[in-house]
Amino acid sequence: MRTPLAALALVFAVMACVPGGAPIPQAGLPGAGMTPEVITATPLDAALPAEAPPEAPPEVTPPEVVPQSTPVPVSAQEAACLKQGRLWVRAGETSVFACVRKTRDSGKQCTRGTDCDGLCLARSRTCAPFVPLLGCHDILQDDGSPTRLCLN
Repeated sequence: MRTPLAALALVFAVMACVPGGAPIPQAGLPGAGMTPEVITATPLDAALPAEAPPEAPPEVTPPEVVPQSTPVPVSAQEAACLKQGRLWVRAGETSVFACVRKTRDSGKQCTRGTDCDGLCLARSRTCAPFVPLLGCHDILQDDGSPTRLCLN
């Protein structure tokens, strides 16, 4: 009589695989003995839930501008230099200042010192931008020969 029990087990196994057959819940598997979760589809253009409007940023007040009541003091030498329309510049990286003027022919091509209002720079063969030109520079003399000139 063991044969009818084996046949009955086979019938239940086949019914579980056939569509419309009774499912056989298995212990320990998700969904066993539970009702399925319902998932609903919504259109992509569906309205989203309303959000609270963003808070306004705090009002920023600009810093108070305090006008400078007294001008920056200048030396008598600097004042005289500026009055002549010249430039008051620092000499290199020192604390010494000098009064220089822009040349009329700054950057013009030159072959000798007489071609320029100031100096003719040997490396670039152009007229110097300022007079006096502070520091050490290779220049072309009036006859076109090169030399090194240092003004500190």
